[in-house]
Amino acid sequence: MNNVHAFIDTVRDMPAVGNNYHQDSLNISKTVSFQGMKPWLVHYRVTHLFDYRWFETGAYEWHLQRLNALNNNNKLIIESKIKIHVDDILTYINHHPEQGVVIDSAQHLFNPLFHSLPETGSLLDYTCTKMQLTENYLPCKTKRPEIISLLTSTTTYTLIVGIYDVFIDKCGTISTQIAQFLKQDCSNSDTTAETIHYNELIHVVGMHMTNPAYFVAHFLPKIIRLLAVTPETALLLLPLNVQIIREYVDLLVNRGLLDKNRTRLVNYESNKFYHVDVVYYFDDAPSTLSANSHYHRSNMQLLHRTLSDDLVMKSRDLIIVIKSRAKMASNYNSLIQIIHQLVLPDDLNYLQVHEFIANEGNVNEHIRQFQRARIVIGIHSEELVNIVYCKPGTHLVEIGYEHMSDMYFKIATHSDHKYWLAIGHGETSETIHVDIDDFRNILVKLYNEIDVG
Repeated sequence: MNNVHAFIDTVRDMPAVGNNYHQDSLNISKTVSFQGMKPWLVHYRVTHLFDYRWFETGAYEWHLQRLNALNNNNKLIIESKIKIHVDDILTYINHHPEQGVVIDSAQHLFNPLFHSLPETGSLLDYTCTKMQLTENYLPCKTKRPEIISLLTSTTTYTLIVGIYDVFIDKCGTISTQIAQFLKQDCSNSDTTAETIHYNELIHVVGMHMTNPAYFVAHFLPKIIRLLAVTPETALLLLPLNVQIIREYVDLLVNRGLLDKNRTRLVNYESNKFYHVDVVYYFDDAPSTLSANSHYHRSNMQLLHRTLSDDLVMKSRDLIIVIKSRAKMASNYNSLIQIIHQLVLPDDLNYLQVHEFIANEGNVNEHIRQFQRARIVIGIHSEELVNIVYCKPGTHLVEIGYEHMSDMYFKIATHSDHKYWLAIGHGETSETIHVDIDDFRNILVKLYNEIDVG
């Protein structure tokens, strides 16, 4: 224990990310290879998305020493009546190095300075006005011919941290003796429950995990990043009773990110408390940018390469029309009829129309289908998240409706797809009427500019 306190005295003023971090060049082969880099990182060509910070700073050795102290029941006793609510984890660890460690702080891939606006059947202003998107939909709020970076020009980072000697409550909030992290509101306020102890846990449990689109865009990049850089002794805490999560766990096993015996998995039970020597979790820096970070091109590239990049050898021969479970086109048959009526250019006549139904098949089969897509057509709904598995350059035609979000525009743009916005109108909470004339105009334009490759 004396060694722990001695170390704290020496690192109290050492920043978790150095002042010259932007100029640092990290030789991965020298700093990580001997530590056992995961083979799949090299196989899927994603090593550039991580910086393995704790090997460079010496924090890995500090981490082992800290865990040894905790395992021997030597804990830092700190008197604190009021817990700090932590939003900026990087600043917190800089001021309280005994409380946690920065494992990875990779800089996000730079965005192109300019992003193209959506292509439409007529004018973008007309499309935006018809669907009342001028307030909630980013491309409809700009008057420029292109969008200046979807995210701020401020350099952003993906942070993976370890926090020591913590409790995880029934809502997923992490608490130490002096602070709270990942504060989550929920109705489960019962404070009497069994407490389970683990040495090391990977924590990603949060609200909306059962929503397929949110799980893929928000949680899945976190899980992959945490599996990439945390020790093999760290167990992944997930609600394994949720079908969409079980299917993606199967995929992670098939892709080699988890072992076949699934020894790193722990089923999350919402009626239990968890006490953990170290919890690993993901955050963003600066913390003010976290709302958009899960649509960043770094995460889209990570998803595509690790989960789908080498799956398909066939040519891209499909026009996929998504038949959504949540949102149906009231004139769906007319939409399909237009697709079949329009004559494809001779060099694209090999394309086949394929109707995609989400509740048919499993995630792996869905990925294989979208890898073959040249064109994807669908109403703004959770099934559109499958575009992260399409090859770059795929054309996405999103059929919108009043006050929808720009989630899939951002995902498509950061996945290097060509994005088209078609006019639709909500008739009920479950049905959308597609403007067929506008949709026909889009397909005519699309067929004239689609590449032959």
